[in-house]
Amino acid sequence: MPLPSFLHRWWPSLLTALRAALSVLIDERCPMCGRSEFKGEICPSCWFNIPYTHLRGASGNMLERLFWSEPMVQRVSAYAWYKPEYAISKVVHEFKYYGRKDLAQLMGEAMGRELLDSDFFEGVNALVPVPLSAQRLRKRGYNQSEHLAKGVAQATGLPLLTTAIARVVDNPSQTTLDPSQRRDNVRDIFAVVDADALAGRHIVVIDDVITVGATLLSLLQTLRPVPHLRVSLLALCAAGRYHVGRLSPDDLHLSDATADAQNHVVRKYHKP
Repeated sequence: MPLPSFLHRWWPSLLTALRAALSVLIDERCPMCGRSEFKGEICPSCWFNIPYTHLRGASGNMLERLFWSEPMVQRVSAYAWYKPEYAISKVVHEFKYYGRKDLAQLMGEAMGRELLDSDFFEGVNALVPVPLSAQRLRKRGYNQSEHLAKGVAQATGLPLLTTAIARVVDNPSQTTLDPSQRRDNVRDIFAVVDADALAGRHIVVIDDVITVGATLLSLLQTLRPVPHLRVSLLALCAAGRYHVGRLSPDDLHLSDATADAQNHVVRKYHKP
């Protein structure tokens, strides 16, 4: 039986909401390790086994070099390394495709708190999540990068700016594309909607995963005409290709700042 015409527009969002409800009602396991006693929360042991990048916005790091072609870029950082076999990938999958906006905001808060004792946010005026196209936003029902940014805002007190940049092309998913195809796929997909809100400011653009940097480079190219704009980039994850070799014990060792951030979110959100 075909869907009534009025449902066609909203059906994808309804499906997303249904997945989220089922995730809470049926699958109440830790999204990283699958242990059942944590009711959908990340368990404490998984928090402390995330493969941290330890970049913490350090000047000249390997991610920053991806964006050296854009003089407006000030700093680049990511919280964790990403590979499909790493448990952090399950968290990304949950908040990106299964409605777990709470996980995105939780990870965003950890991202922000980790950088509080650095100068990463010095002089920053606003946080700008990478926008979704109207079609994808309608299908998914939310922008996962915006929920990451809300978490960062909660940690830092910085305001969100969500109306200055738009994604005007609903480009296909990048998942199966090689680096060259990714660059072609994201060409001219963004537009500046409110240049006055950006001019002369320093913004931090928030994204979920930096793979080859193609999406962010496309966004930066769109921002070139905005006068005196400075941009820093912050992602939850960066592709493991930028991390040479296998994870070592040092990758799982928490810096004092990371430990403080993790202790805070575990105490705040974990309910024994």
